[in-house]
Amino acid sequence: MRRFLGYFLTPWNVIALLLVLSVLGVRYLQTRPTALQIDPALLQGDTGGKTDLQVKLFFAALDGRNYSVETRSASANGETLEQRALAAVRVWMAGPLAAQSLRLVPPEASTPTLYARKDTLYVDIPSEWAQYQMGLSAETLLYCGLASTLLELADAKNVQYLLNGKPALTIGGSVETDVPYTKDTCPKQ
Repeated sequence: MRRFLGYFLTPWNVIALLLVLSVLGVRYLQTRPTALQIDPALLQGDTGGKTDLQVKLFFAALDGRNYSVETRSASANGETLEQRALAAVRVWMAGPLAAQSLRLVPPEASTPTLYARKDTLYVDIPSEWAQYQMGLSAETLLYCGLASTLLELADAKNVQYLLNGKPALTIGGSVETDVPYTKDTCPKQ
C-alpha cells in the first residue's frame, strides 16, 4: 500500500491534481445557477411611451356594504392592457379622495404585480395581503372593488387573482379567489 501511495503521490501528481481541481472550481463558479435578476419595469411592460386615461375606481362606501366610485386620471407607460391596468391599480392603491370612501388596504401595502393574457388580467397579490384580518364583507369589497376597477378598462373581461404566482382558493380566508372575476361576479353598484 505504501508503495502504491508513493507511486501516485509524487509532487508532480499532487500539483497536477491541484491544478485540475482549481480549473474545475473556476468553471463551476462561472456556470453555477444564480438568482435571476429581472428589472421590475420589464415585468410591468414599461416601454417609455405615456398614455393618459380616465379610470373608474371602486372603493368601499362608509356603510361597508356598497361601493363609492371615483373617476380619476392616470398615466400609463404604454397602451397595452397590462400597462393601463398597472396605472389603474397604482391610482387605486393611492386610496380614495372622497370622504365617503374607505381604504381597504393600508397605505404602506405593496402594489400587486399584473400580467395580461388576451382579455384576462392576472393580479399577483403580495403575500402580506393574506395577513390582513378583514372578514367577509371587507374582503368582498376589496377583491370585487379591485376587479371592478380593472374590468372598467377596455379589453378586460376577466380578473384572476394569484398569490405568489399561483391561483389560491382564498387569499385572506373569507372570499374565494380561485375563479376569474367578471362583471357578473361582484355585486352591482
